[in-house]
Amino acid sequence: MNVFRFQCRQETVRIGDVSFGGQPGKRRTALLGSLFYPRHTMVLDRVTGKVDAAKLEKALAQLSLAAMETECPFGLMLFAETGEAMASYLELMADRSHAPLFLDSPSREVRLAGASRAADMGIADRVVYNTLNAGVTK
Repeated sequence: MNVFRFQCRQETVRIGDVSFGGQPGKRRTALLGSLFYPRHTMVLDRVTGKVDAAKLEKALAQLSLAAMETECPFGLMLFAETGEAMASYLELMADRSHAPLFLDSPSREVRLAGASRAADMGIADRVVYNTLNAGVTK
């Protein structure tokens, strides 16, 4: 089998327990699940970050099953509209999953608040400040 290879050197980045990047075919594709996005039914209060715990557990179980069946590592993208909500989501997820966490928001301040909270919690080594979104123009 002939697998595509990039001509230039490829970097590998380790986020938490998951490695990303490198030449195609060297490692499994990572799955990324999105949580707490606008109109996500598990979000009860988008300002404070209150969620329906049963729906969250069900979603995490489905992602875990998909990762196990496909033998692919996974990460979680946490979407928040406020710094308070981002902090709440990080606190919820820090103990529920050891997956890499990607902080997403249309607001730079919310992402920064999340990065700061992750550092305070001691989980910054598995958190990514996710900056590319529909609001980026440059």
